[in-house]
Amino acid sequence: MYLDKLNAMKKSTNTRTKTLADAIHRSERTVGRMLAGEAGIDMSELQTMVSVMGGTLDDISDTVGQFADSGDMGSSVQGFTDTTNKTLIYFSTNGTLTL
Repeated sequence: MYLDKLNAMKKSTNTRTKTLADAIHRSERTVGRMLAGEAGIDMSELQTMVSVMGGTLDDISDTVGQFADSGDMGSSVQGFTDTTNKTLIYFSTNGTLTL
């Protein structure tokens, strides 16, 4: 699940909860709840938090499928599974969010 990867990134980069909270204009308590899966994170908040830690959404997402594009290379379909086991799917190009 993406929260596991997000928390691992936070730990490996020694990023403080306050730093993430300031970046997304939320309280430290709310960010703590988000990281614990007790509060929702919208995609813009998620992208900001990952960016603050020097990463991209690709770093915390799971590949949920593949599709072929018009060239010889296929593209990955990335997704995030939330606590309700619903998957939000996005197409990734260099770690940028495209919905």
